Amino acid sequence: AFMEGSSDESGLKEHYVYGKGPKDATGYYHLLTREAYKILYKRVRSEAPAGGAVCPCFSSQETRDQIDAWDTTKTICWNRSVSSQPDDQIAQDEAIKIAKQ
Repeated sequence: AFMEGSSDESGLKEHYVYGKGPKDATGYYHLLTREAYKILYKRVRSEAPAGGAVCPCFSSQETRDQIDAWDTTKTICWNRSVSSQPDDQIAQDEAIKIAKQ
């Protein structure tokens, strides 16, 4: 589901992600849509935790845990952005198929 709107006029909406989707349609995308996860994937990918930029193996355990959580979140967003259904196992299987192509 998509709702037009700007972030200035409406603020946060539960179960929706604000951003630019297909055909430059900016608004709120429901979390059960691929578009929502494409938007989230772009955000997560660009916000990697600091401290592990060179090699996380030289970072503190806390930093490594943050990097691991960030990587897991990024992977889930990617899987859901390419999935044909809102199901994490199907999403994971389809993402693996895409990676093998």
